[in-house]
Amino acid sequence: MIEDIFKTATPYILASIGGLFTELCGSLNIALEGQILIGAFWAIVVSNMTGSIVLGLLAAVAASSLLALITALFSFRFRANIFISGLAANLLAYGLVTVFSTILVKGGGVIRAETAIQGSSYFFTVFALLLLPLSWYVINYTPYGMRCRVAGLSEAVLYYRGISPDFYRYTALLISGVLCGIAGASLAARIGAFVPNISSGRGWIALVAIYLGYRKPQWVFLSCILFASAESLANWTQGFIGMPATVILALPYLITLSVLTIVSAVRKKTEQR
Repeated sequence: MIEDIFKTATPYILASIGGLFTELCGSLNIALEGQILIGAFWAIVVSNMTGSIVLGLLAAVAASSLLALITALFSFRFRANIFISGLAANLLAYGLVTVFSTILVKGGGVIRAETAIQGSSYFFTVFALLLLPLSWYVINYTPYGMRCRVAGLSEAVLYYRGISPDFYRYTALLISGVLCGIAGASLAARIGAFVPNISSGRGWIALVAIYLGYRKPQWVFLSCILFASAESLANWTQGFIGMPATVILALPYLITLSVLTIVSAVRKKTEQR
């Protein structure tokens, strides 16, 4: 059960840590959902075409990073609203995946893994766990992390020192793209296939984990474990409880909404004191 929770939490952890960097820079990336989706798709497709898990992972990272850079280009180069750019990136990801999956599979259905990518899920879990202390150190004890935080708090300070905050926002979005690509590959590895809508709201839950975790890696990690536990519980209870399957599948999202509401209320009450 514990092993299953950590495997379930892996894409949440990877995506939320990536989103944490962009949030600290003052440009929250709401395209996490689309980046996970497109990463999962190309991980399976390229690993099937080449027979290489490594090339599949690199393709997932490249596709997700490209989507992140497109978001960054419109947001920072053309000064489009970051939220509108993120929503557009999500829609673009869904559209591209639908088109290419229809070309590769008639009707755009399931694409099964033809390599041993399914056995690599342990690697992704270990990587996610190692990423936690690394991200904590980078954010709190490196010049890059400090400048990311300053870019989110007061970009005028960076301008005064001759530093462009947009550089850190670009790189933060790129980090987010890389980690979401790995998150998508981890999801595909665990399932052993690409299925339509494989991300299933995980990108949105990762965004909730960022705020629920007070924008600190260790608390973001615990938030991801909470959501993964809810998802694992929903999967485990199927067949044991005489409840409609749709209600059981909605359990993780109901718990997410409930926890977020409770935490928001507690924070508001604390601030009023």
